[in-house]
Amino acid sequence: MFVTDPDQVPTDATAFDMRGVELSHHGGDCTFETILRRYELAGDGL
Repeated sequence: MFVTDPDQVPTDATAFDMRGVELSHHGGDCTFETILRRYELAGDGL
């Protein structure tokens, strides 16, 4: 589902790559890097 406002995100969904949400650009990290850090993902397959 694509929305333009974090308030439009359904309660059972995880918002990402938009302003004002946890899983987005932070500092020098892009959204993908933020997700890797948040969920402590690492390994050769990434």
